Formats: sequence, C-alpha cells, structure tokens
Amino acid sequence: MADTNPVTVPMDPNVKLGPNPDVNEPNHSNPYAKLLGSLQFLANTMRLDTSYVVNKLVAYTANLGLQHHSTLKWIPRYLVGTKTLGIT
Repeated sequence: MADTNPVTVPMDPNVKLGPNPDVNEPNHSNPYAKLLGSLQFLANTMRLDTSYVVNKLVAYTANLGLQHHSTLKWIPRYLVGTKTLGIT
C-alpha cells in the first residue's frame, strides 16, 4: 500500500462501525488479524493517533464486515500521508 492515496485523518468520519449483521458465526480472518495486530503494536508504541481506530477494530475481530476491512485499509493510507509528521 505504499503507492496508495494518502489521507489526513485516521478513520473515515462517515463510517459507523458495528457488528456484522449478516454473519452469526465467528470468522477469524488471518490476514485481517495479522495486519490488525501489527497496527495495534504500532498504535500502542509509536503512533498513538491511530490507537482509537485500531482498538475499535479489535472489538469486531470475530465478526467482520466490509466496513471493517475498508476501515482497516484506511489506517495505512493515513500512515503514508503522515509519515513526515512528528513531535517537535
């Protein structure tokens, strides 16, 4: 996702995260969980500005929907767009 379009906010303000109403059985998607775990480590150690969004997504790991995947893909776009920012 290095060539993606950068964004300036860590989460799309128009997205409302909630449980997936279409699926009742847990879905443990390995690529989703791996990326989410990496982002959670990054959010808790270096990028505290993403910790709210990451922790919201962790709550829905067992019951994923398309809104969760699109929000998860939004975070690397934010990181690409803000990689030159830092505490001064």
